[in-house]
Amino acid sequence: MAVHYLYKKTTGDTELVRSNEQAILFTEVRYEEGVYYVGFKAPTLAGNQTYEWPSSDGSNNQVLTTDGSGSLSWSTKGGGGAATEAFKTLVPVSGTNVVADVGADTLTFLVGSNKMTILGIEADDSLTFDVVEGNIDHDALTNFVAAEHIDWKAASDNLVTSGSVSSTGTGGLITGDNSNKGKVVIYDGSNHTITLTAPSIEASYVLTFPVDDGTPNQVLRTDGSGNLS
Repeated sequence: MAVHYLYKKTTGDTELVRSNEQAILFTEVRYEEGVYYVGFKAPTLAGNQTYEWPSSDGSNNQVLTTDGSGSLSWSTKGGGGAATEAFKTLVPVSGTNVVADVGADTLTFLVGSNKMTILGIEADDSLTFDVVEGNIDHDALTNFVAAEHIDWKAASDNLVTSGSVSSTGTGGLITGDNSNKGKVVIYDGSNHTITLTAPSIEASYVLTFPVDDGTPNQVLRTDGSGNLS
């Protein structure tokens, strides 16, 4: 049986001394300073909980964090106020920041009805989205590589939109690559389509269409330099 006892020193504070490794149980622990004290009590619990304190007192401005299993440690706060460590499941308060500073971190956003905004992308950084049954919508593309806004390379997936795909610059719509023939598929509003594809050619060329739709029975002809009339 554990034997616990108190003794009063000749001068100074009273000390509690335990004679072995058994636990001492309290309903509240108080630390007094003059006529006031700081007290610690356990909340309502569904089971026992033990906390293991850090092995040192940490550094200035560090915060006490837990690994979720009762082990406490000191961590340095990041720029957004969060502790600097590998990412776990986070539930940030609205309007606060989540900061990642470990190269192998993976941050998953469960996006509901609200929009998600990501700021602070540097010119040499890359931003990769692995979107499952969702979409990517962007406006300004400052510092993005002109030919790599969205690089769609999945072999079996389609890029589908109910609106229009338009370009306001000098770029064009490019399908296929040096290993696969590109094609353009046009629906008639039902299940029928017209497919335009490139033949096997020895050199690239450009065709320029006429400025109007012509008159009945006219034919489309070329001047040998790619200009159609």
